[in-house]
Amino acid sequence: MTSPTATRPPERLIAALAGDIVGSRALPDQEALALALRTTAERLNAAFQPVLAEPFAVVAGDELRGALSDAVQAPLCVAVMRETLAPVMVRVGVAVAAPAASAVEAGAFAGEPAKAPASTTDDVHALALATMALAKEQGLLLHYAVGDDAGEPLLRALCRFLDPLLRARTAEQWAAVDAYRRTGETHAAARLLQVSEDELVKHLSAAHWQLVEETDAAIAAYLARLAR
Repeated sequence: MTSPTATRPPERLIAALAGDIVGSRALPDQEALALALRTTAERLNAAFQPVLAEPFAVVAGDELRGALSDAVQAPLCVAVMRETLAPVMVRVGVAVAAPAASAVEAGAFAGEPAKAPASTTDDVHALALATMALAKEQGLLLHYAVGDDAGEPLLRALCRFLDPLLRARTAEQWAAVDAYRRTGETHAAARLLQVSEDELVKHLSAAHWQLVEETDAAIAAYLARLAR
């Protein structure tokens, strides 16, 4: 999972993502945070340009919002978002639905009154925000809303599995993961960080990089099956 795939499911689902910086008001350098958010939005828009439904943008000072036309790419997009912002932590809500999903469906997911059907992504964005709020309520860094009673518990369990692995990462480990994501090989990543390759590999191992990647791949595989 290093870049968006060109292959899309026959009946694509869109994914709206809403990310909120954890403890943003307590961070001492607000200007650095604003720059990091803008840089992250630019990276996401460049990396996921082939599958952008709506470009990522900074909203309300400390949030990132955007949408993908291929929901299968959502786990990778979340990974790139959190790696670019690290070691600052980001809480993300992901809402998945058909492009013309009705507000009735979105309201059912979010526990809100049903409204008339809509053909825009507005309802999915609203659901992403509600999902982000639910993640905060449950003390998680990531939560998915997919409208599937069978799949929701599975995704929730996977997010709970990921949570402590992500929270335990050090700044050095986040940097190693990000460098490896950008370069695709340990030698180049080590050179980018100006460390030995052995040290780079140790950081990746301590960050449980492979385990996190496999979990993200499992979520992506589930979303691909949901689309079919």
